[in-house]
Amino acid sequence: QGLARGSEMRTAPLWGLRTQPSFLLDGRAATIEAAIEQHEGQGRASRERYLKLSNRERQRLLDFLKSL
Repeated sequence: QGLARGSEMRTAPLWGLRTQPSFLLDGRAATIEAAIEQHEGQGRASRERYLKLSNRERQRLLDFLKSL
């Protein structure tokens, strides 16, 4: 996992995200949006920023992620 230590996990790059059947390390999220909403730990701040976006801004972000 690159330079990640015992309690850390290197997240895979986002390229090819649109072809993934499930998300998160254990596959428990069925959608990109669910994966964002379930992030904790180091991803918590990003999740909170996402949740503060307007519906239009969220949709634009999801559209971009689905284009990768």
